[in-house]
Amino acid sequence: DYNVKYAIDERRFWHFLETTQKEELEKLQRQSDWKLKILDRLDRMIKKYGVLKLFRKGIEVDDAYFTLFYVSPLASSSQVVKDKFEMNEFSVTRQLRYSLTNPGHEIDMVLFLNGLPFATMELKNIWTGQNARFHGQKQYKYDRDISQPLLNFGRCIVHFAVDTEEVYMTTKLDGKKTYFLPFNLGNNHG
Repeated sequence: DYNVKYAIDERRFWHFLETTQKEELEKLQRQSDWKLKILDRLDRMIKKYGVLKLFRKGIEVDDAYFTLFYVSPLASSSQVVKDKFEMNEFSVTRQLRYSLTNPGHEIDMVLFLNGLPFATMELKNIWTGQNARFHGQKQYKYDRDISQPLLNFGRCIVHFAVDTEEVYMTTKLDGKKTYFLPFNLGNNHG
């Protein structure tokens, strides 16, 4: 279901739009290339503003407007707002093949919201002699091709290097200049 070129889980993305905003989709479905038109516009807007802004503001395509994420309702919110929030589709994909140029390259885990990726994770295990502090960060810095759509700045909100004891995060992959911050909130900062 993953479209490598657009870095999107197409099945969940289209399902979300069809179940939550059918009328807006119908405005474009008269055109033969309506899906491509939406994907191209989405791609351009993510490259320009980042996925976080699109989650907050949505996207316009011709005369159609699409909400890409329904925010958490307040206790006083109407039932319609609560129902819309429940229609968000959170998904996790393990061993995601993300590369256009090297189809065998995988990222351990990617988190999606309504078909749009928002976090990637490299998972390490101390029982195999690997950890997040060294091996996970090294993998992102030296082994991941940041020219691939999924790893472009703004496409995902955050990238994590994770092991059983520690977590490190970065918001921008920049090759060997990538800077990771500790995301450790557990016992003894682990």
